[in-house]
Amino acid sequence: RPPVTLVLNKIDKASEMRWVTSREREFKTHGQFDGIFYTSATKSNGIVKLLEHLKRRAKPRPWLYPSELLTTMSHTEQVKQVV
Repeated sequence: RPPVTLVLNKIDKASEMRWVTSREREFKTHGQFDGIFYTSATKSNGIVKLLEHLKRRAKPRPWLYPSELLTTMSHTEQVKQVV
């Protein structure tokens, strides 16, 4: 099975860290994670550690499509195609 990274974003919106850790425990009952990160994208909290983790986990492989290929799909649609 591929590795799964759990990212709990918007932690700056949580009223208490206790609520965030409770969500982490809840998610852990449904699967195993090779990394768990608390982030706040708007405040850039935890983003550097998350990116470092993802870079370490990424495996080099050939591109799925030629570099000169263009698309009219939105970024969201492109992600849906890959995931």
